[in-house]
This record gives sequence, structure tokens and C-alpha cells, in this order.
Amino acid sequence: MSSIKSTHFDEFKMIKEHLSPLSLGEGGAYGLSDDAAKLNIEKGNIVLTTDAIIEGVHFPKSEDPKILASRIIRVNLSDIAAMGAVPRAYLLVLALPSSTTLKWIESFVEGLSDEQKEFSISLIGGDTTHTHSELMLSITMIGEIYDNNILLRSGARIGDYIYVSGFIGDAALGLSLIQGHYKSNNISITDYLVNRFRKPTPRIDLGKGLNGIANSAADVSDGLLADLRHICEASGVYAEIYLNDIPISSEAESIIKNDIDSRIELLSGGDDYELVFTVPFELISQVSELSEKYNVEIKQIGKIIGAGLNEDVITLKDINGKILKVDSEGYQHFSN
Repeated sequence: MSSIKSTHFDEFKMIKEHLSPLSLGEGGAYGLSDDAAKLNIEKGNIVLTTDAIIEGVHFPKSEDPKILASRIIRVNLSDIAAMGAVPRAYLLVLALPSSTTLKWIESFVEGLSDEQKEFSISLIGGDTTHTHSELMLSITMIGEIYDNNILLRSGARIGDYIYVSGFIGDAALGLSLIQGHYKSNNISITDYLVNRFRKPTPRIDLGKGLNGIANSAADVSDGLLADLRHICEASGVYAEIYLNDIPISSEAESIIKNDIDSRIELLSGGDDYELVFTVPFELISQVSELSEKYNVEIKQIGKIIGAGLNEDVITLKDINGKILKVDSEGYQHFSN
């Protein structure tokens, strides 16, 4: 970890005093004092994912650094969960502007420490650098899988039932509340929805449990429709889902009321970090067992109805079977 220039603190002292303690859970990190880290893998395979967030694009300048630490860890853990893997360690890249203070660093590290304790992971390396632009954070999360049990997007089959965990749209509404697009006079509802955006819940245990049950899976980061499309396109199939079967929290319902257009928009909002997955008919009884075992809501929302690729790989219907129009399926980094 190297090459930061700041008038506020010494880079190497920052690494030694603040970041190095985060590596104590992995001996092969060598206290972040070497050029690289070593991971011992006794069996199985490594799963890798990376994600970056940029000030002004993914979060406001005023965001609490502890919240940023939590969010960047959790969005990467969600990718690990979608593969049915077990998280182990991570690499961190910090691109810090000159305005960064030691107080900010201390708060950010405190947030990382809290997440490490909750999810049993350790920092093993990365990089620190100075930027003349906005603050940028990036994490590469490392997970493990055993016996080649891995969940992929490409395994969906005709006849599979489509499921999603948790509630869809909470995070999108939370962001809208932060931005002032929606308003709520109920403080507890506002806090719940905003927290769902700031601190998503990676479904790690559910992902592990889906190994051997689900034919395909993806995490809902870009939006339910967009990520289900990823499954369909990777698997060469098309799907039918029902709007009224999409799980919406009571808090979200209180904001959108009974507005159909708003309900459809929630399917494209993104940042849910739930799991969408497909299960063959003969194994669907095990889904409710997983729901009870891991105390997570799981809802059947549709079915894989055919094979082949075309533009309309997902059909959204209302309770009467009428096809509903969708203007946007989800977030795209270079067009939104």
C-alpha cells in the first residue's frame, strides 16, 4: 500500500497504525508490510470480485465514512454470496483527495473493523494513493468454494421457478429519500429505507445454502429486472414474472401507496443486494426450508418458460395476466 501525498498525515504511519491492525486475522498478510499477501487454500477454489464507489457518483460528499466502509464491504460480499461462496479476505484501494483528514481515516477504519468482525474477514493488502479528483474506494473481495459447488448465472433451465430474497425497492426508495425525491413524515420508515440503502444485507448464508438446490443465481445490484435478464441471457432462456408477486416491504408500500408505475420502477431501482435465483420443480420444497433456517423472506415471483434469446427475455404481467410495459430494466454505468 503506497504513494499517497497529503499535508494532513503520513501515509506509512497511517498504514501501520490504522490499516495494519485490520490484517491480523490473516498471517499471510504480513501486517501489510510486504509487497503482496499469501493465502493458504487447503481445498476448493478461490472466488474473486471487485467493486468501486466514487464520491459524487455513488455517494454524496457528506456521507459518513463509517457508512462508506460498511457499504463498500457489503456490496462486494453480496457478489460472493451470489456465487455460493464463503468470504475470507479483501484488498482495499483508497484514492484520497488532499482534503482527507486523519479523523476521516479513523472513522473509516472503525467502520471496516466493525464489518470484519461481523463477517469474519480480514484486510490483506491493497493500495493508497492521492487523487486530484474525487474520493474513490475499491475493494476486491476473496471467497472460497468447496467441492466445485458454485452458483452461476448460466444454469437456469426451462421449468425452473424464479425466487427472490428479502424485499425489492427499499434501497432505491432510501436513496430517493436522501435525494429529496420522496418524503415521509414517519421517521422510523425513513430510517429503515435509508439504512437499507446505506447498509445492505449480503445473503451469504442463503447463497451457501442454495448450492445443490438452485440452478442459477445473481445478486440484485443493478435492479431485479436487469439482473434477472443477466440470468436469462447467460442461460439462453426467457422468463415470465408477476408484479403482484414481487415482495415489497410495508415501509415501501407506505411511500408508493398503490401506484402501479411506482411499483414497476422499484424493479429497476437497484442496490437491493438480494439474491434472485431459479430452482427446478423437484427441489422447490427446500426453498421454504432455507427461508426458515436463515430467517429470510423468500418469494416465488415467476417461472422460466422457454429457451432462446430475443430482446424480450422477461415478460412482466399484472395479477390478471396483462403484459406491463417497462421503460428501464435497471442501472447501466455508462448510460445513467
